[in-house]
Order: sequence, then C-alpha cells, then structure tokens
Amino acid sequence: MPTKDEVIEKFYKRWEEGAQRLYKRIKDDPAYNTMGITVKNITEWIQRSHLTVKPKFYYKGKFNSFVAPEPMHTFQVDLFNFNYEQKVNFEDNPPPPHGLIAVDVFTKKVHVVPLESKDGPSWMKAMDEIINKMGKPKAIMTDPDASVLGNEMQEWFRRMKKRGADIQHTLTRHHASFAERSLRMFKYLMYKKVKKDVRPWTEYLSAVLEQMNTGRMPIDPNNRERGDEKTFPRNSTGFTPEDAAKPENWFEARNNMEIQSKHNRKYKSIYVGDKVKVWRQKSILEKENVSDFPDDPVEVQKIVRSLGQTRYVVENKSIPVLRSDLWLHRAGPRKDAKPGKLDKPEPFKQAEPYMSYKLRRIRQREDNKTKREENRAAKATAKAKAKVDKVETTRKRQEEAKKRREEAKARAIEARKFEASIRSALKFRRAKK
Repeated sequence: MPTKDEVIEKFYKRWEEGAQRLYKRIKDDPAYNTMGITVKNITEWIQRSHLTVKPKFYYKGKFNSFVAPEPMHTFQVDLFNFNYEQKVNFEDNPPPPHGLIAVDVFTKKVHVVPLESKDGPSWMKAMDEIINKMGKPKAIMTDPDASVLGNEMQEWFRRMKKRGADIQHTLTRHHASFAERSLRMFKYLMYKKVKKDVRPWTEYLSAVLEQMNTGRMPIDPNNRERGDEKTFPRNSTGFTPEDAAKPENWFEARNNMEIQSKHNRKYKSIYVGDKVKVWRQKSILEKENVSDFPDDPVEVQKIVRSLGQTRYVVENKSIPVLRSDLWLHRAGPRKDAKPGKLDKPEPFKQAEPYMSYKLRRIRQREDNKTKREENRAAKATAKAKAKVDKVETTRKRQEEAKKRREEAKARAIEARKFEASIRSALKFRRAKK
C-alpha cells in the first residue's frame, strides 16, 4: 500500500500542477480517493519536495539541519566584499576590498581576515591565519567557489594533512549558510560604525569581532567598562560564542540546537551501484521549468561515512556529494536488503583536483613523453628479440638442410653399392655360361 507522499509524488510527476488541481485528480481516481489525502497534505508535500518549482531562496528552512557535535568540529568559510564608503573616501590608500569570514558552527565564534585579492595564494594565507587564531577543525565547509576548488587550496589541505591535521573539505549545495548569517551580522555592525565615523573598515575590525564573539554591547561607548555591559546570547545555542566554548556549557548548547533543528525531509536509501542524478546550479538564461537535476544519471561508486555525515562518491565528481544533492533515478542490483551491510565505509582517497587547461596540457605532454619512451623501449626490445629469433631460426634451418644433405648422400652411396653388386652378379653369370 503506497503512502500519501508517494501517491502525491506520482500524480505530480505526471501532471505537474498545483495543490487544488492535484487534489481534484486524486479525488477523481477510484484507486486513491479513499486514502484521505487533503489539500493540506499536498501543500505540505509541495513545500518540502525538491521536485516542485521553487523561488530563488526556496531552500531556506527546507533542508534538514546540521548540528555540530562539539566546538572545533566544523568551520564554515565564505568570501565577501566590503566597499561601503571605502573607495570614495580613500582613493589614495584604499583598504582591502575583500574579506574571508570563518565561523565555528557549534559556538558561532567568528574571525575575519581582510584580503587584497581573491586568488588562491591569498586564500592560503587567510586560512593559515584562521587556523592559528581559531584552532584546527575536523572539517571545513565552503561553497563551490572557483578559488576553493583550485590547485592552491587543494595543496593547502594536503599540506595540513602532512602536518597531522587531517581536515576534511566539504562543499555545501547552495551557500555557506552559517557563514552568511554571521556575515550579515558582521556587516550590520560594521555599517553602523563606518556610517557614524567614516574610516577604513579594517580599523573597526577588532572591535566588531570582539562584540560578536563576546556578545556584549557597551551601554556607554565613551565610558566603557567591562562589567557595565549587556549580554546578548545567540538564539540557537542560548549562549554567547565565548560561553558556548566552555566545556560545562557544551551539553546545554547542543541540546538547544537539537531542539530547534529540522529533520522534515525524508530520503530514500541509496546503495553502491544505483543510478542517480546530481544537482547542478542553473545558468542565468535557464527558465524555471528546467530541472535542477540534469538528465544524465551517473553511478554511485562508493559511500563514505565520516564525522557523522554520509557522502557519496559518484562518477565524474572529484569531491563526494551529500544526499541532498542526489536524486535516485534507478536502483541497482541489491546484494543485501538491509542498508549498511552492502557498502561498508572505506577510507576515502581524494581524487585529482581541478586543473587549468595550461596545467592539463603540461601534464599531457609529460605523459605523452613517458609513453613515447616506453614505446621506444618496447620496440627496441621487440627488435632485439626478433633478431635473436631470426638467428636461431636460420641456424635450425641450416642444421636441417645439412641433415637432409647427409641423408641424401648416404642414400646415394647405398644406391651405388646396390647397383655395383647387381653389376658384379650379372658379370659373374655371363662368365659362368
């Protein structure tokens, strides 16, 4: 017996209509009109389903929540620009136009590094400063930015692994939501300060970071004292980032986040060998009727479970993807009916990072050179072997020819002897007559 969600999904895939029309079609169908499906059920399914046509920020509040188990577990990093009153007032010596914000997903502690450029080396220096300031996490989440997927950042992750800090890199589907929420708060506080007294934004950086991390707002800015301040805890944890980092508050902070977390979306189990469609970002010119999941299903090659998350290694993807990025297209052959026994987690081997066209050509030339040398060596070996085989064949043929000549010579001698004996016998007979 199918569930209500399965029936609604079946009708939506066929007709792709709104809640009222789908309700009318289900009600008119004698096979399903007794299941008690209401317009409210269809509306709730449309709101949480990834198949429906969605507005720009449809994903906010629709996906399942991620709750980090402890501090220093997951950092989320994002790049931003800050140009408010900067270029106009500081043309001769403008402050850095970019910045890199990092937030601890558990404690909500924030650190910002100003950047002059958005290239790979600048990212590496900023990440080193973040690690020195906030510590080494177990995982770093970023959005799929070209700078993060470049060779420099992949080299940075490999370098950290050699130093003993195996930091896992995870890509978010749309945006780095934790980092963007902290960034909105950061820009709100920074705008207030710059608007009141126009200076380079980097001069207010330490004050804004202290205000965000301690959660304290000074009552009298001109006569500020540490105790004479009002504390504003975060709604998600119930503590300020400074207090959430204390071990005695970890249990309560995590409970507060778990209570507010959402786990409404239910996903079908995916196994190794299944065919899936991978989510992709639409281009600017594509309309809303174009699906987010392209019509080229790929096979699931491996399932990796680490740090409380399950990720899927699929064809043509160098970095594993989350379950929310996959749409089950066709189930593969099942070796075991129970999830978890078919695919045991194996250590994930990082695939080759993204390479530019120039670097790919250099690598291709090196590979071609190696292949040519191997072909030359193989040809030389084959030529020498053929030469030896030819000499050996010639020698065998000469020996066989010699043997045949000797046998022919022996037969000729025997024939001459037999002919001589016949002649002598005939001569003896004639003499006797």
